[in-house]
Amino acid sequence: MEDFTGLWQAEALARKYGSDLQGVTPRNRARRSLERLAEDGLIVVYVCRGVPTDETCDRVGLEELPKVFDMGISWIAPEEGGIGIWYDTNGDGFDAYRKATDWQ
Repeated sequence: MEDFTGLWQAEALARKYGSDLQGVTPRNRARRSLERLAEDGLIVVYVCRGVPTDETCDRVGLEELPKVFDMGISWIAPEEGGIGIWYDTNGDGFDAYRKATDWQ
């Protein structure tokens, strides 16, 4: 269960841990994973102003995800106080993680 995580962090993790799929960039690997998790109802994607909190973030609907993920700026860490795209594990996602890892 993570708190807010930036898209750029998902891309960095895909670069570090992702398999070498010919022609698939780390960003596309991260994007596909995040889209699937969002479609499965395990994460929520947000547009946040400044430090991400419940008060500074607006939820991105599933129908808006492709547009948000297409924007290169979405994958760059915002400057202090700037707008950034973040995701967060929701309750269902945390339950799925606990079940998958046998964590009580």
